[in-house]
Amino acid sequence: MSIRAVVGAVLGMVLGAACWSWVRVSLELEEGARCVDWLYGVLVAWGVRFLARGYRSQPLAWLSALLTIPALLWGRWLVIFLIAIARPPVASMTEPALIRTLALQQCAQRIEAGETLEFREGVTLETAVQPDDFPPGVWEHATATWTSWPIPERQQFADAVMRPGLELFRQQLPAIVQQAFLRSFRWQDLLWGGLALITAFRMTAPPR
Repeated sequence: MSIRAVVGAVLGMVLGAACWSWVRVSLELEEGARCVDWLYGVLVAWGVRFLARGYRSQPLAWLSALLTIPALLWGRWLVIFLIAIARPPVASMTEPALIRTLALQQCAQRIEAGETLEFREGVTLETAVQPDDFPPGVWEHATATWTSWPIPERQQFADAVMRPGLELFRQQLPAIVQQAFLRSFRWQDLLWGGLALITAFRMTAPPR
């Protein structure tokens, strides 16, 4: 077994899985696309055959098949990680959600100033969500304030509102990715993962 072939297998595992994971996320193939997992085996085998200059042997076939297992795991982890950083749950807020935040801030300021606010029955400052949940005139005032701001000021307010959530998300990102990774496995992975191993083995085994 040549050193070039071993290097090719490792490069096919690391770089191939990384590139294919990026493509999957970019094309939004991560959901319901387990059938493409077999391509990880193809990428490992291509790395072996490229650097081995087409040389094929039984040891290389077993090496390709074995390295396909970490390629599958590495690729799965990368897909989940790329999704998490590309689409964090607090990356954006709708305009009504931002107006609600503004309304809550205005209510809190008025309460701190000693004013008594009357919320709808069964609703408190912490549970107010809909426009009717707020005291009369609060939502309208918040909406008027929002619409009076220029676009840069609206964006600045949105960034300030989302910043604590984004910072908390970044702190918890390793745990979130790990938990999502462990929960991502299904019985179908045995089928497509097995196909990837067989593909890598047969592409680098000696021809019959």
